Amino acid sequence: MPSMHRPSGRFALIAQRGERELMTGQEIAEKLGNGLHYDGPQYSGEQFVYLFTDVAASGTTFGARSLEDAREKLIGKRKAFGLEPPVFPPSSSGLRRRDEIIRLRETGLSYAKIGSIFGITRERVRQIVKGKSTPKPDLDSKVMLTITDVGQLLGLHISTVRRWDNSGILRAYHIGPRGDRRFKREDVDRFLREAKDQD
Repeated sequence: MPSMHRPSGRFALIAQRGERELMTGQEIAEKLGNGLHYDGPQYSGEQFVYLFTDVAASGTTFGARSLEDAREKLIGKRKAFGLEPPVFPPSSSGLRRRDEIIRLRETGLSYAKIGSIFGITRERVRQIVKGKSTPKPDLDSKVMLTITDVGQLLGLHISTVRRWDNSGILRAYHIGPRGDRRFKREDVDRFLREAKDQD
């Protein structure tokens, strides 16, 4: 069986970094979509860039150092070729949703188109762009709380709140034919006090 030669020293670091960058570059291309193809990393000394080919813009190639850099360069390439600006899928990381919505509006997309991308109404898009936020419910005045309310108060996912109800950690009252959970505000407050006392 032939022996595998592993790079050593500086070359080993560059090879390891290349494997990491290859994964990251592919993830960037997948996140941006829009006919973007990842070609691999290009090194110049200790500097590197991710190389991408924009298939929709006559196969032009460009280099970028990050997700945001690739996003901006892709927009620039499309504008240079007189093409529609790219529409990016909503991301759970990177830019916040609000920033993404504002950026898409600045590229000229309509409120309705942006709303369809994010699964919200065009009026909500308009509110986000104009800086109006959705009013938060006043949980202090509520006697009975929904599972979502309790999740917000405790900073938990609703599945965790549901599991705590099932295991008896936090008591819920099941109402209606569907058995929707409602929590007494005083029970949640007592739970918080007990948790603080244990700390």
